[in-house]
Amino acid sequence: MELDLINILMRKRKFVQHDTIFAYEEHEREGELKALSEMIDDVSIMNEKEFVDKYLEIISDISKKFETGMVHGEVEIDRLSYYNNMIVWVLKLVNPIYEYDLDELDIEINH
Repeated sequence: MELDLINILMRKRKFVQHDTIFAYEEHEREGELKALSEMIDDVSIMNEKEFVDKYLEIISDISKKFETGMVHGEVEIDRLSYYNNMIVWVLKLVNPIYEYDLDELDIEINH
């Protein structure tokens, strides 16, 4: 099997689907699986810049929702947090700098 991002994401999705090591709540697993499924679909049709830009925007939107109190209830908070964290995990595979808030660090990335 070729070692490329789509295969890594598919392996990660399979692991999350069948994971018995970590005690996930179902809504936490749902957040991770949603992110992985969306990213698997997108990585095959987008170039790197489009992919990264889309998911950085999603992370920014999620951050704004949390900051403005638009996320309510433990289940919704957990689901969205796990969704967000999986996106960050994948973006870090593309470039480790995406672990950090680029706006806060005033860093611009050229894809």
